[in-house]
Amino acid sequence: MVPVAYVCLPSLPLTSNGKLDRRALPAPDDEAFARQQYEAPQGEMEEKLAEIWRELLGIDRISRYDNFFELGGHSLLVMQFVNKAKLCNINIEARGVFSFPVLKDLAKQISHHSNRMYCDVAIPVRQYGNETPLFLLPEGEGGISYAFELAHDIDKNIPVYVLPWSSPEIKQPSSIEEMANAMISLMKKIQTNGPYAIAGYSPGGILAYEMAKQLINSGCSVSFLGLIDTYLPIENILTETTVFLTSVLHKFPVFQTLNDSKWWERANRFTLNEAIEEIRKTYVDLKNTDIEWEALLSKQRHHYRNICAAFKFASLPMKVHLFKAVDRLSLPDCIDHLNNLYKNEMDYFKKFSSFPMLGWENYNLSTDFHVISADGDHGTMMTDPKNRALLGKQITKSHRQGQNQ
Repeated sequence: MVPVAYVCLPSLPLTSNGKLDRRALPAPDDEAFARQQYEAPQGEMEEKLAEIWRELLGIDRISRYDNFFELGGHSLLVMQFVNKAKLCNINIEARGVFSFPVLKDLAKQISHHSNRMYCDVAIPVRQYGNETPLFLLPEGEGGISYAFELAHDIDKNIPVYVLPWSSPEIKQPSSIEEMANAMISLMKKIQTNGPYAIAGYSPGGILAYEMAKQLINSGCSVSFLGLIDTYLPIENILTETTVFLTSVLHKFPVFQTLNDSKWWERANRFTLNEAIEEIRKTYVDLKNTDIEWEALLSKQRHHYRNICAAFKFASLPMKVHLFKAVDRLSLPDCIDHLNNLYKNEMDYFKKFSSFPMLGWENYNLSTDFHVISADGDHGTMMTDPKNRALLGKQITKSHRQGQNQ
């Protein structure tokens, strides 16, 4: 790891045994970190992006090596950036900024690719810090934006990375075991040796669990494994078509005004290809490329559900930190037209939200689960700033306990 934060101290704090007291080291302030060696933006695209960043972030000089989030960027600013970029005829989605947060990398992707931006390396959320890096896994839909928000509430001495899913345009892993092996390869390009710290939100915790197992079986040390409101998986009762319809309902606001329940019932009985054609006929103004891309993403999400359901858990010889939301699970807002399709699944999760370990106790594993109550429900534990701040502190504490054992 290359240090990118420097704090001058008159002396180093020591423990009673004369060793370095890492906990007593002060966190770097904003002047101490976040800025890479300055190099001016190169080329028209880098210069355009740097100008927008300067306006949004209030920073006069932007280096081509700067990371949007290390400079203070967050989800709301990402959306503002996307809107301002469109005014400059730069077509990009929020996912692209999260996948390529460094200016030069983002400019390169925009110049050489379409909207379909997928990163095939570990994504730096925060590279600085002198403690064991924390690697976060995508949630069950493949989303990674939560990691960039949560990182603001995790101690600044802890570097944070995201291990992204592969592009839906390539062959998908056949199992959680295969996917975990690929994620470990990405992680080891950042951190060659252990101890490793891993966490996953929602079904992403299942992938994190398997990664820990493989690392331990290969002789590597895992100091922290966090499952953030991760329920044990169930049989995937949703079809590819249902996942696709839910996706377009979220993606294209025009569908949220379609209150024709018969249309939704009929569309859900279609095959995926038939549903795609129905969407095209119903809203001819939508671009075919956008619809086809949502279909690809939906197939990937459906596939992840399937391999989670097929996964066989084994006990781990370590403590697993299960961060459990204290409020009951509620139905997501934007799927009113598909409530009946999700009812059985939501009933399952509501049932297990009342279990002390979210249903993990049903596996009779010898794993030492340490349950930590987190404010909010499954969604608001991340979206509510106060809840997320508490969760960040809890993760920081658990992460450090693992380092000190």
